[in-house]
Amino acid sequence: MNRRNSFHPVSQRIILCVALFSLLFCPVQAAGIETESIEASGTANIQNGNLAHARDQAISLALRGTVEKVIYSAVSQPVPAAGKAIIQDKIYTVKERYILSYRIVRETEQEGSYLVQVVATVDAGSLRADLRNLGILGEQAETKRPAGS
Repeated sequence: MNRRNSFHPVSQRIILCVALFSLLFCPVQAAGIETESIEASGTANIQNGNLAHARDQAISLALRGTVEKVIYSAVSQPVPAAGKAIIQDKIYTVKERYILSYRIVRETEQEGSYLVQVVATVDAGSLRADLRNLGILGEQAETKRPAGS
């Protein structure tokens, strides 16, 4: 006697798609990534009346500020010039890699400048690991200060 499968092939495909979607687009919860919520602002000059460009620059500077706050909360002593150059070349150039999400909490045009304030979720664990691999951060990362302060 042939028994018919109670799950319809379409139902199986839907369940499979939902499972794949959960794994692909919810990595923060799945991987247990160490994150920090950081607030920062960025300001850019409005040149030739180009508000869109100034806004993009201000957002970029604000996001850089969130990454910067995580870096300087992890490093307990001043970073030497050579370390700052490495951070500039290897971290700030790929800052988007560490920003998991962000939202703009305030933006305004004032006196020829555009100001943006963001709150970003930063992948602090990956950032600290990269700093360690670059030789910027040693064991001092284990006793980190809160980045928001």
